[in-house]
Parts: sequence; structure tokens; C-alpha cells
Amino acid sequence: MAIAENRSSQSSPTESKSLRVLLVDDAEDELLLLEDELRQEGYEPTILRVETEEAMKKAITGEQWDLLIIDYVMPRFSAPAALELYHRLQLDLPVIVVSGQMGEQAAVEAMRLGAHDYIVKHNRERLLPAIARELDDYRERQARRRAETALKETEGKLAIIARSAQDAIVMVNDMGLIEFWNPAAERIFGHLPDEVMGRDVHELLAPKEYRKNAADSLVHFFKTGDGPVVGTTVELPAKHKDGHTFPVELSLSSFRNNDTRSVIAIVRDISKRKEMEQALEQMATHDALTNFFNRAELERRLEDEINRALRYNRSLSIFFLDLDHFKSIND
Repeated sequence: MAIAENRSSQSSPTESKSLRVLLVDDAEDELLLLEDELRQEGYEPTILRVETEEAMKKAITGEQWDLLIIDYVMPRFSAPAALELYHRLQLDLPVIVVSGQMGEQAAVEAMRLGAHDYIVKHNRERLLPAIARELDDYRERQARRRAETALKETEGKLAIIARSAQDAIVMVNDMGLIEFWNPAAERIFGHLPDEVMGRDVHELLAPKEYRKNAADSLVHFFKTGDGPVVGTTVELPAKHKDGHTFPVELSLSSFRNNDTRSVIAIVRDISKRKEMEQALEQMATHDALTNFFNRAELERRLEDEINRALRYNRSLSIFFLDLDHFKSIND
């Protein structure tokens, strides 16, 4: 019989010790013996026996399996051929090769071809411990793979966020050297990534008069983990590649990577906002036609001067100037 299957009516996929085994073997007795051994060990096995390449391929591509056990020599198939199919299908299952007369050379060859363990049939007491060990290793591999996949997905999402962010994102190491520079940073500061990586952040981006104080503050933070700017948002001037300065809003946060600490700077160009603020202030304090201070600004300044005169017990003088025909000028 090319394919023989034995399914337990009591098995449940939700049970922790349920086990689906694909047995590549030409002997029906091996299926019965394996089932009995697994049940004694507390497993609820579902075992499918195949003995040809076609049957193995159909079984693997059609169902999910927890374990693959392969007899080394069969009339129409062999462990090397089965392992070659295993790799061709890019599988990742625990594989144990068994043989009635497996010599050292054959065992080495089976391991080289990808078997995780080999068992000589007259030494079957090794089989169940080998199955338990390989299943544990398989679960660990799956967990690592899931973690790696999740990490790659997270890194991919972060890369997309960094590329699409409108604010500059700059990462600086504990020596003050730039380690990350997103496209918005290139647009805001004018520097290409190759021009900034590994360069001192303050030398490139801080105006000369602010450079020493900023560098000292960063050194202090990396030594103590404390600083007035980290964890807050501040406004300060920054330097463009062409040398001009412009106002930015800076938010700093820090994180640890193993034993080193790094700083992430989120930088927003607020030049347009400052221009709008100045325009609004101009509109609030000046007459639109003459560009002189308006009545509201006069009252504010008059109040300041009165308070100053009272504080210092000084007199205050006010001059009123009458300009002839000023209405015609306004008109």
C-alpha cells in the first residue's frame, strides 16, 4: 500500500500534546509501533505513512505536520531523496532519520543533508527523547522567526515613518556624532546624508555663538542622564548648509541601546510660523496705512510708562503733536 493513515478519534488539535507525524517508511508495522510509543509517552498522535516521493510531496503540500520521520532505505525511496525533496519544498520541520543498519558514514551523510537526528531501530529508546528535543527546538526556531519577522515589520514601519515625516529626525550617539538622517532633515538643513553621517551635530547645525553651550549640554547629559532640554520642546536658531540661520522647534528624547545611550532629535522649521507671528504682531500694534503705532499700542506703552514713573517716583511728560492737513495725507 503506497499510503497508510491512522488517525485517533480522541486526538484534538487544541491539546498541548497532540502531534501530527508524517512517517516516510515502507513498513506498516513501523506506524503501529510508533503510534504505540507516542501514546505511552502521552502524545495524541495523528500519523500518515507514505513510501514514495509523490506521496510525500502530496502529503506535505496538502497538510500541516509537526514532525517528519524518514526510514533511510526503502524499495522505492530513500532518506537522501526525501531530504532533497524536503529542502526543495523549503520546509522547516523536525526531521529524524531511522534505519535498521545505519553505519557512521550514513548517519553523517543524513545529518549533512539536513536531518536533525538519526536513530538506529534496535536502539529505539533514543527515539522519544529525540522527538521531544527536536519539537522543543522547532518551537524555539518558530518563536525566533516570529520575533525576527515582527522586528523586521517594525523596522519597516519605522523606516516608512522616518521617510515620510515632515520634521527632521536626527539620531546622535554618545559622542555627538550623527547616525541617522531622514529626508526631511536633508530638506530642512540642506545637507545630503553622506555629508553628515559620522559628523559632529553641533559643528554642522548649531550657529557659532550657541555651539559650545549646546555641545557642553550634550556631554553633561551623556554623563549624568540629565539635562534641561531632553524630554521638552524648545525654540532655538539652527544653521543651514548655506550658512544662514533660521528658527526651529526642537524636541529631544533619549534611549539606550545595550550599554550606550543615544539621542533622537525631532526638528521642525518654524520660519513661516515666526513670520506669521511677526505679521500678526505688526497688525495688532501698527496702523496699516501709516505703519505708525496704533491706539492699542499707544495705550499699552502709556500704561508701561506710567507704571515706571510711579515705581521710580519720576514725573512723566506727554507731547501732543497736531499735524496740519493730516487727514488729506491719510485720504
